[in-house]
Amino acid sequence: MPKYFAAVIVVLASMCLSAAGAGVNIAGNWESRFMGSLIQARIDQNGNDVSGVAYVYNPLGQKDTYHFTGKIDGAKVVASHHDGHLFSGNLTPAGHLVGVLKTKGGHELPVEASRR
Repeated sequence: MPKYFAAVIVVLASMCLSAAGAGVNIAGNWESRFMGSLIQARIDQNGNDVSGVAYVYNPLGQKDTYHFTGKIDGAKVVASHHDGHLFSGNLTPAGHLVGVLKTKGGHELPVEASRR
């Protein structure tokens, strides 16, 4: 399960990147839920470069930490975690980060995050 959470974090980061590519500042705090876990991410932005940290709290309260980096190309966001998880997504007109996280094992997980 922790590998899936790392992938979710990467997805969150990637989603934030797509917003920056559209001239939007995505720096800040984002939140999502996945398979009963709470995911909170802090994103920093410097031009087209994005980095950050995501905290995943499983249903029992255990906290895992994941650091990520990424790039923005237009409205497209791509971000990754050093373990090999890759997020690709976009910022919706409603302000949600939506995309797919592909784990190093090949699983594809849908992700949607909102600004906190």
